[in-house]
Amino acid sequence: MIERRSEVLAERVRQGDDVARAALRAEFEHATVLIGEQYLAGSRDEDVARARLERARQEQRAWPEERRAALYRQCNRTAATTLSGANKLERLIVRRLAAKRLDRMLARQARAAASAPAASSRASEPKRQ
Repeated sequence: MIERRSEVLAERVRQGDDVARAALRAEFEHATVLIGEQYLAGSRDEDVARARLERARQEQRAWPEERRAALYRQCNRTAATTLSGANKLERLIVRRLAAKRLDRMLARQARAAASAPAASSRASEPKRQ
């Protein structure tokens, strides 16, 4: 759910939508908070965390959209509550990490778009004889 929403928002950001940029930044901040909470709780092995994430993705694919949306809302509330209770330094760290991830994502997508072959309009032109 978070990934799909982020992809939609990223596309809008590429089209110049500043409101989408703010929403995407908030998504990244919330994700950073949730990841940080797991890290502080002892989940420091990146390979184990990635495997757990992939298992959760597979399991959630079978869920109805309503259940995924409810989990998304719950995660957002948890992250927002945690972030609002953070001190200034913690909020700064979260914002900086989220901004770096956001910049990397947008740069990667811009490079991919730039390297994609341009669609030719010649196919629709009549052939010369």
